[in-house]
Amino acid sequence: MFIYLQYGLLNLDIAWCYLSLQSIAELPEAEARLQKCERSLRRSYGEDMERVVALKGSTGWEAALFVRLHLLQAIAAYHLGQIEKSRFLMTRVETELGRLKVSDDKLAELINMGMVIQLHIHVYTYTCVYLCYESCYNSCVN
Repeated sequence: MFIYLQYGLLNLDIAWCYLSLQSIAELPEAEARLQKCERSLRRSYGEDMERVVALKGSTGWEAALFVRLHLLQAIAAYHLGQIEKSRFLMTRVETELGRLKVSDDKLAELINMGMVIQLHIHVYTYTCVYLCYESCYNSCVN
């Protein structure tokens, strides 16, 4: 399971690099890597993340990976001219991102409990995904 997960994350990061470099010529390769990533994540976590839930009881970090995956898939689809697929994926990202959102009250409660270091990492990851989502959402949906 661990090898599949690492392979999936590697493909996700490579696709992120292709898209960050705005390398249009590599779009088909980025899309192929995103498909490999999705297969690897589903193989590791289960179709509906049932393995993660069974082991941990929740899907926080793993759910964020799927948000990132679906966001990159939406961007790739948009640039490949698959507008409807891109809109569908952006709507999915919006829903998934909404599930990850933490209220200010809960955030303050966690900080008071001493969760500062780990919290900064999670807030940073969430913020990066959200900012990327915001900029892409306006392009894909409008």
